[in-house]
Amino acid sequence: MGGITHGANAARIRTPWWPLAATIAAGSVSVGLAAVNAFGLEPDSIALLLAGYLLGAIVATVFVSIHRALRNAHRGHPQFLPQPGLDRLAALGLGIGMAAGLTNAVLLALELSKQ
Repeated sequence: MGGITHGANAARIRTPWWPLAATIAAGSVSVGLAAVNAFGLEPDSIALLLAGYLLGAIVATVFVSIHRALRNAHRGHPQFLPQPGLDRLAALGLGIGMAAGLTNAVLLALELSKQ
């Protein structure tokens, strides 16, 4: 039968989860780098602060944008299954990533002003 099913057993189209996993991973690493630098666990490193900023503010935003683009691409399909929980998770991951990225940016600016 070709593996195609119709009716109630038809495969539902969902938004992929991998962009959100990447968003949360990037945001978490950025939080860790901000904590390491803010609490003085490691000597302030411009490279670590820059990496924290890029991961939190830039990479997290890119992956949330990919998630939303994929969601919007599938939205017109009749078998699309909306997943509002993933959208909330995207907003949470973006908020955490942005906050951590901006924290790293402030710490980076402070470190650069010392030089």
